[in-house]
Amino acid sequence: MIWLLWRRHRVALVILTALILGLGAAFFVAGLVTRAVFPAELLGRCTEQDWPQWNCGLSPDDPAAVYLRTTHYAFTLVTFLPILTSVFLAIPAFAGEYQSGTARWGLTQGVSRDRWFLAQAAAVLLPTLAWCVILQLGIQFWLGPVREEVGLSPYGGMSVNPLGLPMATLFLAATGLFTGAWLRRTSPAIAVTVIGSYLILFANALLRPWYLPPVVAEANTVPGGAGSQVRIWPTDPAGTEISWIHAADLAAQHAPAGEQDLDPYYAEAGIRIWVSYHPEERIWLLNLIEAGILFALTALCLFGAWQLVRRRG
Repeated sequence: MIWLLWRRHRVALVILTALILGLGAAFFVAGLVTRAVFPAELLGRCTEQDWPQWNCGLSPDDPAAVYLRTTHYAFTLVTFLPILTSVFLAIPAFAGEYQSGTARWGLTQGVSRDRWFLAQAAAVLLPTLAWCVILQLGIQFWLGPVREEVGLSPYGGMSVNPLGLPMATLFLAATGLFTGAWLRRTSPAIAVTVIGSYLILFANALLRPWYLPPVVAEANTVPGGAGSQVRIWPTDPAGTEISWIHAADLAAQHAPAGEQDLDPYYAEAGIRIWVSYHPEERIWLLNLIEAGILFALTALCLFGAWQLVRRRG
């Protein structure tokens, strides 16, 4: 049965594995380049706002800067791993088998439905997990020097961190298995998977800042880079929240005529700036909460797919 699964999925497995290995190797080489060409005192420039920030003190035409800039662009490809895995590997595992009729043939050859389901699911989920590990090894090695020197969070964006990326990828893979077993047609399953899963991930992103109650403090008391900012707002001298336009009008009354930078005059106008944020030490907990939500959704999709395979002819 392993040979049959390999023949069925070999094209997707080979192409996706080559893509993942290529990206992982690119990030690994970027990590080596960073360690080789950047003195410690220049690493901090990687986080400054001067554009382009990833030149990190090098000339924009320097080959190392060009390569690292290209790597940053390639980093966006990582966010496509979940949908690529779902469309090209997970959905055909069930929808393709049912649509072509090979599922019925296989189930009449003495293979139980439970065994067939487990084999198909394993052929999707195990490579998916391996790809995520390879990518994360490369990404974390690449980000390592900058993180060590300037105190960057080791988690990157929530969607590509060591917990978020694997769980999002496994979730979309499980969603593809479920829609494939449910609809039994590849094209409808792709449409439902893409739309449904991304609606869920979008809703999850909206809820993300509220997994835990944010800490509220005055903006000038919060250290730079202190975790994840949720919201920032001004209040008037009476402590009532006001709009930024109103705050600017009040500050302008204390500024010289024609002054464009009003930030130094907010305090003179009695305006206080507040920020709600999650401290850096919460990042792992927030990641664990999100991973737990995605794990539960993944388990639910797999259970639903298993029941569909068992109960439908």
